Amino acid sequence: LNKMSVRKKCIHNRQSSQCVDCVEDIGLYRSRKWVNDSKVSDKNFDRFDAIKYIDVAFCVDLVNKTKGCYYCKGNIQYRECNGTLGTIERLNTALGHNKDNVVICCRSCNHKGIKTEKGGAQNLLLKNKKKLLLV
Repeated sequence: LNKMSVRKKCIHNRQSSQCVDCVEDIGLYRSRKWVNDSKVSDKNFDRFDAIKYIDVAFCVDLVNKTKGCYYCKGNIQYRECNGTLGTIERLNTALGHNKDNVVICCRSCNHKGIKTEKGGAQNLLLKNKKKLLLV
């Protein structure tokens, strides 16, 4: 057996280094995940910019500075996979996960598709106005 085949399991029967319930520094855990997952996505869609791309230290700092969702201003957390989960969000969807193009928002706002290539919070207002007109 090699070292890779024997992985330490936590009390939740998950790989201990990847269990959100056991990890001590959840901000660091989420930051690593964002960097890795976003890099794959940006490369797949030809948006990756190695010079401007987010890194773990940048994301940890963003987590520590962010007090609420960029769009709705609601509370965010980083453990439970629900609507209040903090997620990394691109303001301009034509660009990659670059340091000058990301914010943290709640999972609910991220999944609403409230942004466009022209960006962020201003677009949220436009979408809400359209909903009001349709009602």
